[in-house]
Amino acid sequence: MSSILTFTSVVLLAGGALAGSSAEVEGLLHAEEAYREAIAAARAVDPAGALLARSLNELACLYNDLRRPRQAEPLLEEAVKLLRRGPSSSGVLATVINNLAESLRYQDRLAEAAALYREALAAADSEALRGVILENLANLHAARGQWPAAERLLRRAVAAHRQAPEAGRVTLGRTLGALGAALVRQGRPTEAMACYREAIAIGDDALGAEHPTNASLRNELALLYRHEGRFAQARALHEQALAGFIRSFGPRHALVGIAWNNLAMVYEGERRFAEAAELLRRSLSILDAGEEATPVVHANYERLRRRLPP
Repeated sequence: MSSILTFTSVVLLAGGALAGSSAEVEGLLHAEEAYREAIAAARAVDPAGALLARSLNELACLYNDLRRPRQAEPLLEEAVKLLRRGPSSSGVLATVINNLAESLRYQDRLAEAAALYREALAAADSEALRGVILENLANLHAARGQWPAAERLLRRAVAAHRQAPEAGRVTLGRTLGALGAALVRQGRPTEAMACYREAIAIGDDALGAEHPTNASLRNELALLYRHEGRFAQARALHEQALAGFIRSFGPRHALVGIAWNNLAMVYEGERRFAEAAELLRRSLSILDAGEEATPVVHANYERLRRRLPP
């Protein structure tokens, strides 16, 4: 789920779903304005060259991360045409073709996107870039429910990232998390746990234990432990995930509400029904105040309420 921002294979992680403060929104608006000014300047001095292609790509990456792919698509199409005409490296062209494929995937134009990913993969000139493109193509197969195909691509992406120190450990950890999710969907929790544990170890070292990415990975591993009845391990992970989300987003964020629900389910498994009900009340106080759909949490609360003494 990555658009590639620069021509040196620096990965811009998509984080739009977790953004939303006024400061973040203002920062994004300033970035959009700056990229537009860069495009105008590039058209004046390099109307048919790599500088304009780079500027178009950078604004398009912002739009992709904001899930505004219809605005990204024409910018990337122009950048690809410029690069095909001029002297550019295959890695540069692969980068922009990958980003164009991302904009199409976000519009559910999956067949077109798949063809572009394959073209980008053939042109990629580094293991780091191949790993990103393979993961994006895997995400496309996952969107189609083709989990075995997604798994094969993610395993290739993990192998590529392990061979590419320039990709960074964070990228490897993210891909391992995606592989874990694909294994869960195929009913292979033991293999998935191993992926999540390695991803958490990498993330803790690179980003810190309370980073929201690592909090999400802890949540996923905790869910698997809970389903196996390993409640103490699940509880510890859910508590760590909750702390990470609160630290990153504040106590009233929807992810915090979901985390309270997940921790409550562990308490229910431990037959601590009154404590579980209290956590669900906290969850609902957050989720009902926002725009999140909460029928599952309401159902959990009603089930627990019936188990409490009158």
